[in-house]
Amino acid sequence: MRKTISLALLVCVTCQMLGLPALQAREGMVPSSESIDPNPLNPDFHPSDKDMEFSARSHPEEKNEAKAEKSPSLQLANANGRGPNDKNSKKLAATSAPSANLSLANAETGKATSPESLDSEGLNPDFQPLQHDMDFSNRSQSAEQFTFKDLPRELAGDLRSSFFGWGALGFGLGIGLTAGLHPLDDNLQNSFQKNALFGNTGNDIISWTLSPYTIGGASIITWAVGHGLHNPKLALTGRALTEALFLSMSLDTIAKFSFRRQRPDGGNFGFPSGHATAAFTAAGVLTTFYGWKAGIPSYALASLVSISRVDSYKHFLSDVVMGAVLGSTIGIGTARFFRKENPKYFISPQVSRESASIGFTYIH
Repeated sequence: MRKTISLALLVCVTCQMLGLPALQAREGMVPSSESIDPNPLNPDFHPSDKDMEFSARSHPEEKNEAKAEKSPSLQLANANGRGPNDKNSKKLAATSAPSANLSLANAETGKATSPESLDSEGLNPDFQPLQHDMDFSNRSQSAEQFTFKDLPRELAGDLRSSFFGWGALGFGLGIGLTAGLHPLDDNLQNSFQKNALFGNTGNDIISWTLSPYTIGGASIITWAVGHGLHNPKLALTGRALTEALFLSMSLDTIAKFSFRRQRPDGGNFGFPSGHATAAFTAAGVLTTFYGWKAGIPSYALASLVSISRVDSYKHFLSDVVMGAVLGSTIGIGTARFFRKENPKYFISPQVSRESASIGFTYIH
């Protein structure tokens, strides 16, 4: 029985080796020796869809290379002598002339950018930014740049934003509250001893730490650091703080010399409180720019210094309330003016020795 099976298998194998290839070649099922070119590849071979899908899954790097060849950013990177693995390729891809941003601009102007159209320095001589892009760029640069000729216009805008509309309503209510507390100042001040809450040393520390000079210096430093680090929002915050403090402390000084109110400790120029004015000005700016995450601690510190001024017999309660109203009104109004003048989204053309692009900036 075993010999019979072995003999049958041998016959089948022999037929497969001798007869079947010739039969398949005649019927076109398999390539014959005449149909194979010298390479040796069969020019008539066409893989099936399943074979192509399997090949794509087996060689994903070839798919990525195909995408890279279609990417205009990587084409420009390779044209400039940089490979896809170069550290600068990502940066170049983000700012390259044929990027998606520039393609949108060129689509509107009817011009297309290709690596062949770039000059020897990698610049597109036909690149022309749109007019509204230039307008956005000029406004975005004002977040970091400042000239004194803009100061009068900005100060006028700060005052208009502070004392018109809702600002006028809030300021009017604050004046009414101050007028209502004024008759109670003497009785309230005599109801507690001097330095009863924080002590003499504690009040001195709070007074110096949160003084108008300290807050003003911090605002100028913030402005300078934001400008040096090319951080538009930080520079804009410092600039808004500086202008708001300039306005609020100017009005505070005018009021002090106008009313010449005596302080609880016998000093003069007590109305309104300069410490409260400066602290609440900064709190208003920070709250408008950064929300209540910054507003809660900044208003808490402003309230702390105001209570300290009453505790140390430097001011009556109505003095610090008026300072808080004046500071908050100008701080919020100035910050709102700056945010209106400098929106969150900026579009600006950027040109360098290696590329030209349209840049997008978001101030969060």
